[in-house]
Amino acid sequence: MDERIRLVVSDLDGTLLNDKGELPEGLFAEIGRLKAKGIAFCAASGRQYDNMLRLFYDVKQDISFICENGCLVKK
Repeated sequence: MDERIRLVVSDLDGTLLNDKGELPEGLFAEIGRLKAKGIAFCAASGRQYDNMLRLFYDVKQDISFICENGCLVKK
C-alpha cells in the first residue's frame, strides 16, 4: 500500500489566516513545492468562492477550493 501524502486541505479563518486576515508569507512557494511532489493543496472555508479566489489569485490554477460551507467545490 502506498502511504504517501496526496492532498493537504486547510481551513482559512483561525487556521491559515492571521489576525489581520493575511495568508502566511511563503505559502504560495510552499504550494508550488507540494505540487512539484505530486501533492494537491485545497483551501477550505465557509467563505464565498470569489472571496477565496482573491486570496489565492496567484496560485488559483494550482489548487482546489471547498467553499460556501462545503456547498461548492472547485478545481
